[in-house]
Amino acid sequence: MDILIVGEGTFSRNLTKVFKDRGHNIFVTSRKKDREFQLDLSHSPDIRNLPKTDWAIIAAAVTGYKACEENTEAYKINTTNTIQLAQDLMERGTKIVFPSSTAVFNGNIQFVTCNELPSPETSYGSQKVEVENYLLNNKKNALIIRYTKILGYKSGLLFDWITSLIQGKNITAFTDLSISPVMIDDASFVTCRLMEEGKTSLYHCSPPEEVSYYDFAKALCMEFGFATTLIVKGCSKDFNISYAPKFSSLEASGTETAIDWHFPRINELIKKFIKSC
Repeated sequence: MDILIVGEGTFSRNLTKVFKDRGHNIFVTSRKKDREFQLDLSHSPDIRNLPKTDWAIIAAAVTGYKACEENTEAYKINTTNTIQLAQDLMERGTKIVFPSSTAVFNGNIQFVTCNELPSPETSYGSQKVEVENYLLNNKKNALIIRYTKILGYKSGLLFDWITSLIQGKNITAFTDLSISPVMIDDASFVTCRLMEEGKTSLYHCSPPEEVSYYDFAKALCMEFGFATTLIVKGCSKDFNISYAPKFSSLEASGTETAIDWHFPRINELIKKFIKSC
């Protein structure tokens, strides 16, 4: 397949690697003007210089709850221009992949199904829902994938925790926030397999398990052999976290069936991370 990836963030880079490893042709856009395929969603999209491809993954966005509240450009980038880009690409025969989020829900229900109506409580979630609704009206040409917490190997939560633990430093883990984690390469693999199967409409990317950040940290310490006394219990309210949903998991059995694959459970995920260290 010929695939256009819009954006060059961490997830986009991992998608590029996974797709190339599976034999697909990849083209990546950049906001930088000196790049071959320049595209900046803070401006009205112009696709004339972009290659015609089978699929386009629109992974460029303003992310984070606080950033979407404070950045005056967020709505234009995440909604207005994303929808315009999707429309322009679909008009020339390209199918769209839109990475979405658990933020489309209020977090009151565990393992939310694809049939559950969205209930966002943040600007970020509302922006995702608006794009989802547009694409669901064109669902034969669009694939929406909602991801839970994506974890990287060389940066982010796990990397920071392990770096601190190796140095004998304490780590803080929330007891009142939950996590339903997916490793970044698994998220990329799921995305690729759904596209290879020609799937469209709505799918979830989430393991069948959810624990508190504190319990996740305990499992990590026990697997690595670190003392669990290095974990300091934290509360989201003490860290001025603006959005703290009770649950963060999605029901993803339909995805597993579609690609004949199963999401690793948390202990499996931790063992996989250990092997990479």
